[in-house]
Amino acid sequence: MNKWVVFLLLLPFWAHAQKKVVFELENPGEDDRFYLASDRVGWNPADSSAFFRKEAGRYRLELSLPAGSRLEFKVTRGHWSTAECRANGYPLANRGLTVSGDTLVVLTIAGWSDRIRKVPEAIERLTADTLHSQILQKDKAYWVLLPQGYESGKRKYPVIYLHDGQNLFDGYYTHNGQEWRVDETIDSLNRFGRGQCIIVGIGSDADRLSEYSPYPWKEPREINGAHYLQFLVKELIPRVEAQFRTNGSRAIAGSSMGALISLEAILEYPDVFQAAGLFSMAQARPLPGNPYVLDQVRKGLEDHKPRNVLIYYGKEEGETLPVFSRQLYDAFRQGRSTRAALEWDDTGRHEEKYWQQPFLHFIEFFERL
Repeated sequence: MNKWVVFLLLLPFWAHAQKKVVFELENPGEDDRFYLASDRVGWNPADSSAFFRKEAGRYRLELSLPAGSRLEFKVTRGHWSTAECRANGYPLANRGLTVSGDTLVVLTIAGWSDRIRKVPEAIERLTADTLHSQILQKDKAYWVLLPQGYESGKRKYPVIYLHDGQNLFDGYYTHNGQEWRVDETIDSLNRFGRGQCIIVGIGSDADRLSEYSPYPWKEPREINGAHYLQFLVKELIPRVEAQFRTNGSRAIAGSSMGALISLEAILEYPDVFQAAGLFSMAQARPLPGNPYVLDQVRKGLEDHKPRNVLIYYGKEEGETLPVFSRQLYDAFRQGRSTRAALEWDDTGRHEEKYWQQPFLHFIEFFERL
């Protein structure tokens, strides 16, 4: 009897014995910091426990995983915009491994998302380009979508600048397969003579958080929001307006951190941007816990220059965002020369597909100015 008790007690230990799994990168390219993003680390693209170390000229990562467990993973260079991809630039499906014993896994890298540029397939009037920024000291990718009839006419158009440009037109570029469906929205509006504008999507990269950060954060982070906005105003906008027929009317919009930097743009450059779309803003902690952003708004409005904003939030994005969004709306409503609109979605989550509808409404909002 006692023998059977001992056996039953030991069985779970045998069933979940840890196995050594070594991952090795076959051809990652130039030296960099490589990580294994997986369900094990909550899909963090830069988890320190999943960092490849260089040993004898090879990048290796050793993990202890339970026998019989399943691991879904991809290799990144510290950000989802720098994740591995297929040779043609399209996303790679999650890799998978079922742990059966001590294993060596050699990973061949076909390409990196930020190093293979392409124009999304089957999208008319969309071009991709790169501008070397002297301000940011690097290349910045951007996409330009022209309205229907642009090539055959002489009309000049307003321009809407959108952040996270790789998330706008083609779900193949995004980490979750979702997109804003900007081209479909513009095409639908154009059929009725509306949405007559040029869209410029500015690509984000591994510096996204620092470039979209105009204000200090609690955690250590480089603040490059001011330089990013200078890049837009002094380098990208002159480039776009030299290449395309524009009428001098401009708007700016973004989601999450892109909304935060769009807020700073409308506060600091009201003579450049006439409207801002602020969707699901990051750093959205309401008063009294986070007075900084709202104080910046109140100070920015002291010049009494016209500013127009559309604020959006989803009720499934957490408890604080709805409260903060209403406080932000109230702050703009108190401005002497401002116009503010507030929208929400009862089922909205912090995902690209939920920003399709507010983007449509923002175009309508911009057209009515």
